[in-house]
Amino acid sequence: MGFRLRSVENTNFSSPQEMYKDNKKKTKKIKGPLDYQSKMIDFYMGEALNKKDVAFELPTGSGKTLVGLLIGEFRRRKNKEKVVYVCPNNQLVHQVVEKANNVYGIKVHGFTGKKDNYDPTSEAAYMTAEAIAVTNYSSIFNTSSFFSDADILIFDDAHSSESYIASNWSLEISRHKNSNLYFSIVNLLKDHLE
Repeated sequence: MGFRLRSVENTNFSSPQEMYKDNKKKTKKIKGPLDYQSKMIDFYMGEALNKKDVAFELPTGSGKTLVGLLIGEFRRRKNKEKVVYVCPNNQLVHQVVEKANNVYGIKVHGFTGKKDNYDPTSEAAYMTAEAIAVTNYSSIFNTSSFFSDADILIFDDAHSSESYIASNWSLEISRHKNSNLYFSIVNLLKDHLE
């Protein structure tokens, strides 16, 4: 019986850009990062590397995905952290997975649908910090998330997460289905409502 040995990843780099140059040598498809993307990464490395909550704002179409994936890949490889890149919907999950694996040369696995149906090989790669997980907001903001022990969460279009987060702490009572309860609560709160 033979054993499959894993190749050891290079961790001898000091920045995401330096790490990415090594990827560029391996494939001809990779371009970038562009100057402004490098400036964002430099800012992160200099000012935010050890901070817990960090937010970047980049215009649509400016390459946020590459910036986020490079930071995530740097942390995954350098610190062996479990990294999750979170997208607003499944379509974007699939788009990021395709681009990361086939254009950027960054190994990621997509996670959509029920967690019981996640691919065990992909689960293992994420759990052992061998690849970045890419999933959607619904998979993060639920009561039993597979990613509850993630070291790093990178949110693409974080402003899109509002409804997913708010729904966990919101109570909805239909005036038509539960009119007695609805009007009882309205009477309790009427002095505090406009």
